[in-house]
Amino acid sequence: ISWGLHELGHLWLFEHGDDDVEAAFNDHLGLETWQGGDDWALRGVEHAATTIAWGLAGTNDATYPILPAPACDELATRFEMLTGRAPLTACGDDGWSP
Repeated sequence: ISWGLHELGHLWLFEHGDDDVEAAFNDHLGLETWQGGDDWALRGVEHAATTIAWGLAGTNDATYPILPAPACDELATRFEMLTGRAPLTACGDDGWSP
């Protein structure tokens, strides 16, 4: 993953996210906290920033380092939940796979 895109994801969330988006995203993933807790991989905000980075990276460069990585269709759904747009990373037979 491009850590630059990950950090850009945090900026996007700061500027465009709200309590409703955070709660819906956490509920969708079954997570209990947006920013708290000691485990980075259990924070909604980290999954959200990683999802945005995945969606912006494009099919050839996309990764999802929080394991296990979700299926492409699930990541596309998450990206659309957060941004209201389809990801640049494509799903399908010749698209991204974990």
